[in-house]
Amino acid sequence: MKWKLLLVTCISFCNASNVLAQKKIDSLLAVLKTRNTGTDAGLLQQIAAEYKNQYKYTKSIEYYEKVLELANEKGGQELISSTYKNISDLYNLNNEFNKAITEARNALQNVNKSDSIKLTGIYQGLSFAFMNLSINDSILFYTNKALEINKIIKNNTGLAENYFILGKVEVLKGNNKLSLDHYEKALYFIRKTSNKRFEAQALNNQSAVYAIMNNYSRAIEILFEAISIGLKNNFKDLLAVNYCFLSENYMHLGKLDIAFEYLEKAQTIYEEIGVTGGNLALLYSDYGIFYDAKKEHEKALEYKEKAVAINEKAEHNSGLTTNYTNIGVSWHFLGQYIPAMSYYQKALALSEKLDQSYNTSVVLNNKGEVYRDAPDSILQVLKIKPADRYKLSLATFDESLSIATRIGTLDIQMTVWENKSILYEQQHDYINALSAYKNFIAIKEKMLNNQTKQKINRLEIQNEYNKKEDSIKLEQAVTNTQLQQQQFLNRQQSQDLLLQRNKLLLSQQQLSLSNKEKDLQHLAFLKTQADLQTEQLQKSEQEKRLTIIQKEKALQAAQVITLSQENDLNKLKGRQQLLYGISGLALLLFTGLYLLNRNRHKQEQLQAALAKEKAEQQQKEAEFQRSLADVSLSALRSQMNPHFIFNCLNSIKLYTTQNDTVAAATYLTKFSKLIRMALENSRSETVSLESELESLDLYIQMEAMRFKNKLKYIITVDKDVDSGFIEIPPLLLQPYVENAIWHGLMHKEEGGVIEVAVSVMPGEQVLSITIKDDGVGRERSAILSGGSTGNHRSYGTKVTSERLELINQVYKTGASVITEDVKDSSGKVAGTLVTIKIPFE
Repeated sequence: MKWKLLLVTCISFCNASNVLAQKKIDSLLAVLKTRNTGTDAGLLQQIAAEYKNQYKYTKSIEYYEKVLELANEKGGQELISSTYKNISDLYNLNNEFNKAITEARNALQNVNKSDSIKLTGIYQGLSFAFMNLSINDSILFYTNKALEINKIIKNNTGLAENYFILGKVEVLKGNNKLSLDHYEKALYFIRKTSNKRFEAQALNNQSAVYAIMNNYSRAIEILFEAISIGLKNNFKDLLAVNYCFLSENYMHLGKLDIAFEYLEKAQTIYEEIGVTGGNLALLYSDYGIFYDAKKEHEKALEYKEKAVAINEKAEHNSGLTTNYTNIGVSWHFLGQYIPAMSYYQKALALSEKLDQSYNTSVVLNNKGEVYRDAPDSILQVLKIKPADRYKLSLATFDESLSIATRIGTLDIQMTVWENKSILYEQQHDYINALSAYKNFIAIKEKMLNNQTKQKINRLEIQNEYNKKEDSIKLEQAVTNTQLQQQQFLNRQQSQDLLLQRNKLLLSQQQLSLSNKEKDLQHLAFLKTQADLQTEQLQKSEQEKRLTIIQKEKALQAAQVITLSQENDLNKLKGRQQLLYGISGLALLLFTGLYLLNRNRHKQEQLQAALAKEKAEQQQKEAEFQRSLADVSLSALRSQMNPHFIFNCLNSIKLYTTQNDTVAAATYLTKFSKLIRMALENSRSETVSLESELESLDLYIQMEAMRFKNKLKYIITVDKDVDSGFIEIPPLLLQPYVENAIWHGLMHKEEGGVIEVAVSVMPGEQVLSITIKDDGVGRERSAILSGGSTGNHRSYGTKVTSERLELINQVYKTGASVITEDVKDSSGKVAGTLVTIKIPFE
């Protein structure tokens, strides 16, 4: 009754808000009629924004398209880009993800690339659309591009969105702990921006990960936190989604009456705001699961098929995997194995394609049940030999169990162990059936213990949530007198809740005892069968044991006599040892005093020697540091050698004399930026790998401009390498790249390609950087160079090698450089490969 009263109050308040919003739109439309619509983009944008706030996304898109027509006529590039982005965001909200991608790409073509905020916003919209289509490579591509820019400009909103998307990707892969880490980072940046709507969305997704991990108490706790934000800020669409997720958690806990209440609350909100997209599909799917739990499977199928129709229209692949699985389950409950298997196959193919570990594990378990339980005639229709049913079923169960164990989902593990026990029992393999059933009981006990704690926590959370929700709604709808009455009711409800909790604990204990008795009975049956199988082995072993026992008795009699003699001997030895001990103790005491005195004298001498050695070592270290500084300065000079600077200035002069001012300006800008970066980096002992690669990229760009089309290059960084946090010595890579250009590629008429690859060696904290060219090779280069450039090359690489040796000595690292020839399939030299390995922590 209390929930219904609060829901009516909420609806009344929301209806009043809708009336006010509609009045605002009507007034804007009235103003629009009095103006020239072809010249008022600002007013059109206001109307579009108001429709968006009312969740009327189609109407909002209609007015943004009018803005777009006006912008195209007037040539407003910035307005064109921002309008395309707004339309893309609306398609995302309406679950029309392919259209969202098209509009985002239009925005990307028109955006000013120097506008970092708008650029990252477009990248993030593309990531979101690809995520809902479950195209993982594109998700990570656009998310990482946005993340790189957001880290540089310290854009908290952008960083929050990037980590939010990464969290969704990892949970689909089954990496639940990594997903939670990403969501924690997202919430950290969200709370810096005070974006309450985004905070509620992130909390919602975080709770879903805890639900997958069977921690329903924590999932419900987080959902109530998200609901509290939604109520305070009137986020109606998010409230409905949170109610759906609450319903799912309560269904997992067997609380169908509470689950149904939340489904009705979600449906009431959706009907009010007119939602028709993917969120409605979620509601229908949850209704289907609810009616399956009520054993009304035909009714469940009706709702599940509605959900599939919505998601198939929107091409929402991640939602479809769950829909297909759920429809298969309903057919399975009805004993219709052929349609059930058809939907399981569709769900499995899509889950494996999208790398959705959790759903893959569920479907494999369900398929194993079909192989085990379906009649022979059904298996033949499915083109499966009935004789292979147990082998195929066991292999499928094992595959499901492997995935469930990896991602840590206890409910699936428990179900698979129970299914394996039933399978072994059907084959009369009672030893394995007993072992599997023990595993089932162990996991079940663990889940029951967790659920008991979760139910207590959930009741406390529910009570706190009721208080928060009551206070929010009653502040808007009732008088101070009614508030006092409600507070009295809350106190009374708290007492009732405490009584209910005690009753719940008592009933839970009784239910647990009843279930344990059933489990113990079945366990006893399996144990009896297993004992019968092992009885024959035991009989054959008993005869051997009797023979061994007789021999042992004879041996024990002989040992008794021997022990008696040994006792007498031990007493005599004991008296002798006592006398020796007293003498030895006295000698030891005297020796100890002597050694103590001598040791004190030696310690004083040692301390004096150590002090002298320490002073000498400090002097050596000072000299060593000076040597390191000298070599670092020499390295800097070798990087920016006079030949390179002279050639750069000549190139600038050439562009100027040819009146190519744009090329001259571009070249001069890159040149000055490279010089500045070299000077800045040389001040530090180490710089980030990202900064080093940036300066290297700039250097190669300049060389490429000088030599036109003769030089191409590729710089790749492995996704596992965090280039913003790993640090290396500055100006380390340029000498090797310079050698590759001047001694490998410039001797080839057609030029060539330089490949720079950065990765982390598997299983080790070692950074590997390779510099590969397809030039003429070292031996041929030495012949063609004639000695002059060879000296330059040896000087640059020699200084860099000396720096690495000094760093290895100072920091006790194992950095190394290996240079080798690259050979083609015929064994002919086809370039040079330099490998630099730098350990890091």
